Amino acid sequence: MDDLWEIELTRDKWVPVDAAMRAAIADAVNSTSNSGQFEARGFSYEVDLNAMVQRNKSTQRTRPIRRIAPSSDNDHLASIFEQMGAIKKLQKDTFRATAYQKAAAALRAHPSAVVSGKEARGIAGIGKGMAERIDKALEPPARAGGVKCVPPQPMREQVLESGHLPELEELKRDTDVVALRELQLVHGVGAVRAGALIGQGVRAFDGLQQLRGLRGPVSLDPAQRIGLRHAEEFRQKIPRAEARRHEEALLSARDASLPAMQLVVCGSYRRGKATSGDIDALVTPTDGATPASLLARWVDVLRESGYVTDTLAQGPSKFMGVCRLPDGMHRRLDLRSVPPEQFHFATLYFTGSNLLNVKMRLRAIELGMTLNEYRLERKPAVDGQEGEAVPAGSEREVFEALGMDYLEPHERG
Repeated sequence: MDDLWEIELTRDKWVPVDAAMRAAIADAVNSTSNSGQFEARGFSYEVDLNAMVQRNKSTQRTRPIRRIAPSSDNDHLASIFEQMGAIKKLQKDTFRATAYQKAAAALRAHPSAVVSGKEARGIAGIGKGMAERIDKALEPPARAGGVKCVPPQPMREQVLESGHLPELEELKRDTDVVALRELQLVHGVGAVRAGALIGQGVRAFDGLQQLRGLRGPVSLDPAQRIGLRHAEEFRQKIPRAEARRHEEALLSARDASLPAMQLVVCGSYRRGKATSGDIDALVTPTDGATPASLLARWVDVLRESGYVTDTLAQGPSKFMGVCRLPDGMHRRLDLRSVPPEQFHFATLYFTGSNLLNVKMRLRAIELGMTLNEYRLERKPAVDGQEGEAVPAGSEREVFEALGMDYLEPHERG
């Protein structure tokens, strides 16, 4: 399970959940009811993943929760809605701002690709109006003469990555929108945070620099300050030759300290692309260690060597931070640790491309199965029961289980 979950304490103030709630979320993910229980501060709470809330069982008060997924089939759609939510808030349209923000959170938390507004209506937090906007965002461009057509399936999958919302396109020259987009160039500053900064008079990158050491309502949190410090370097793509040196550094550190660990550098680098946005590596134990203990030891090794320079976030299964070669630039680093039985599903998913991931998930649905970054399983004959897991000893076996021709990493787009 992805450990990066947050709860909204007050409006637009999201914080990571504590250990007790994280355990309840893990129970909810693995239960048929999608709910879990925990005790804190003398109260009993319920985590409800259907409604995406934490509920006080005595007072019935609820607080929204959200999963910050490392990647999601719905990231592009969610980003569009986050942008619109931030813009509506700047325009003092609180009702629509809240609706967009709830829809974005629901899309990010949804475990599979949303391919239509009709499908989205079944997700808590997305009403009729937001579902119609999802259809607009996924709508293909007009042909000559203004005639629109329903695209063939491959085109539909591309729209999932490149869709747009006409409302957002029309606003792109608005001064608030220009400021919103510039502030989001800093890692860790999302649409909601950027909107809050603009509301406090910070409208450009130079203004953010003045906040680096401040505290208060317009201050930056530790991760955002790190993002600001390395903003210029993070903006620059990683050439393939440099990415290869990062891979060599990781493998060398593994061989010296954790030889029983399996490691694969994923993302666009594994697909053979000329540049990468960050370094994305996946590990799994082969000696009986738990994924959580392995990740903790691995990060310690990389810190002690000087390769990891900063920590943005760290949990039991994922580390987000900053790395640097001895003579190189600071780069974003994502490390994930999974159990051996999930490793090949995870390497397939985190290698991508997003388009291939969507295509494979849609194929699984056609076959009465579900596929995600953790497993492939057949849907149960009776609702509420667990599905039958389909094991895979390699990425090739995942393709074969779906009746698809195997693609080497460099053939995956």
